[in-house]
Amino acid sequence: MLQFIIRRMLWMIPTLFILAWITFALMHAAPGGPWDTDPSRKQLDPRTEQQLNRRFGLDKPEYFNPNGDPSRPWTYLDSQFFNYIFKALQGDLGASFRRRGQDVQEIIGRGLPYSARLGLIAFAWSTVLGLALGVMAALNQNTYIDYISGFLATFLRSVPSFVLGIYLIIIFATWLKLVPVIQDNWGGITPYILPSIALGAPTMAFVMRLTRGSMLEVIRQDYIRTARAKGLGDRAVIMGHMLRNALIPVVTILGPAFVALVTGSFIIENLFAIPGIGRLFVEAIGQRDYPMIMGTTLFYAVLVAIANLAVDVTYAFIDPRIRLS
Repeated sequence: MLQFIIRRMLWMIPTLFILAWITFALMHAAPGGPWDTDPSRKQLDPRTEQQLNRRFGLDKPEYFNPNGDPSRPWTYLDSQFFNYIFKALQGDLGASFRRRGQDVQEIIGRGLPYSARLGLIAFAWSTVLGLALGVMAALNQNTYIDYISGFLATFLRSVPSFVLGIYLIIIFATWLKLVPVIQDNWGGITPYILPSIALGAPTMAFVMRLTRGSMLEVIRQDYIRTARAKGLGDRAVIMGHMLRNALIPVVTILGPAFVALVTGSFIIENLFAIPGIGRLFVEAIGQRDYPMIMGTTLFYAVLVAIANLAVDVTYAFIDPRIRLS
């Protein structure tokens, strides 16, 4: 087990490196720059823009050395990318171009609690309800419970989260006036109810359908008939034999789903004006805030890698037949 964990952690290094390189190249290849005209900002004079480009290394050639020096064909990557990676390994993600005097890690640290609270609430209700409805649908196959659950799952998977969020705002904020249209205080749990419903609905539908299919496959196994023949009650058979074995494919998607929900949804956070990481990432892309884009991307990538590792390790505890070598 320990060797497996160490090997997977070592594989994270080249994966994160390649992802960082692709992100770094794409964001600089995109048209525009961090000092372009912004409606909320004054136009910079050419001399100031030139000084800023020189200070942050944006005046260097993007890819190839224009002098044709064969010994240093990747001048841009050598001087910028590897310098950034070296600082990132030391915990320095750089300073934001658009937020003066603020480091990227500080900005992510401020936005993470909002995204984490939203994601945790969405993950909790979507997982619990999805598992419960999936088990009920499987145990009541071809009944009205199964049909209603199937319709609900299909509907929630078909409707985009931002469309569902808009309808939630219209119904509960505009018509019923149960919640304010614009939140000014994101403390507690109540302000996250509507955003978490919009964010977690597709995950709940997917978990429900996957649980139902996996449960139906497990129900037909010989060991389930053997357990019933031994006189075990329905509760013991369902919890001790059916659900435990049916959870393996469900756990596979829960790891990435957990990271996706906890790190926040770009659209949902913008729709509900939640000051989380997703909203900051969208703003950074529009503003060409390169350090913020790189820092947020690497932060997401590390969380996804850790979640995938946790999923693989969890397999061994759910199903003893799985051996990690």
